[in-house]
Amino acid sequence: MILSHVIHMLRAWHRYRLCVRELSQLSDLELTDIGLTRSGIIFVAWRTAQDYLAGADSASALHNEPPRDH
Repeated sequence: MILSHVIHMLRAWHRYRLCVRELSQLSDLELTDIGLTRSGIIFVAWRTAQDYLAGADSASALHNEPPRDH
């Protein structure tokens, strides 16, 4: 149970870091095109990680199995 929670948190952290890295590589013009500013990257990345955790928790609760990466 605890190990499962740690794994979920590590996966969420990985998704957060991946999102920050990918969005940080975009130019200011590209960020503006998608309606984002450089200062908003961390917020969007954090939301992505939270959404993953929410989806992972509901998926594992419904199927009684650990979530899989897509």
